[in-house]
Amino acid sequence: MIPHLWDAQTWWRAKYIEASLLAKLLKKYKPNQFVDNYAQEYRDSEKIKESEWDDNIMRLCRAAGLTCTDEMIKADFSR
Repeated sequence: MIPHLWDAQTWWRAKYIEASLLAKLLKKYKPNQFVDNYAQEYRDSEKIKESEWDDNIMRLCRAAGLTCTDEMIKADFSR
């Protein structure tokens, strides 16, 4: 995966993500988890709501047939 392609993107709003890609995204590209200093905020300084994250991730996990644990989906919303 090209790091800058996914950094600061709201990929969890997608309609569907294949299970293997979803698992990779959950490891490296969660809200406020940036790969490097390239992108330190979302477009227009958008704030990501924890409830939006949880709802969308669980929807994507179900659609992909992926069992998502609390540890897998845990994200930092302290920003």
